[in-house]
Amino acid sequence: LREHFRRYSEAETAYRASIKAGEAAGLTKFHYPYKNLGQMLEKNGRAADAQPLFDTAARMLGDDGMRLYSALLLPYVYQDEADMLAWRKRFVTSVKKLAKEKIRIPRPEAMDGVPQYYLSYHGRNDSKVNMRIARMFRKAASP
Repeated sequence: LREHFRRYSEAETAYRASIKAGEAAGLTKFHYPYKNLGQMLEKNGRAADAQPLFDTAARMLGDDGMRLYSALLLPYVYQDEADMLAWRKRFVTSVKKLAKEKIRIPRPEAMDGVPQYYLSYHGRNDSKVNMRIARMFRKAASP
């Protein structure tokens, strides 16, 4: 198990070095290390560290799908109820903001995963926010 985690540490170091090199070279569209590091951190329970990386990748790409993914991102585990409520507030605020914008997702099937899946684990009535998300996806994916 220790070997397994050490490799993640090495990967994180390599991604951060790639980010630094891309910034030093002025590569304004070099989004891959941001997205890949964000995905790795998210999968390892570090959503708070992953979100700014997804936001940066979305800005670099001008990609509404990545913006939406970042907005819907939720951790798997929370420190306490206050942490969960803070993430919920960020989530709902982000969804409301994006719902007002004209976002386009020409290939919704290319979006990685369903980050809002973990919303159901909060034990709250999320029907309104889920309907808003569904409307947003329908509108964003319409030709």
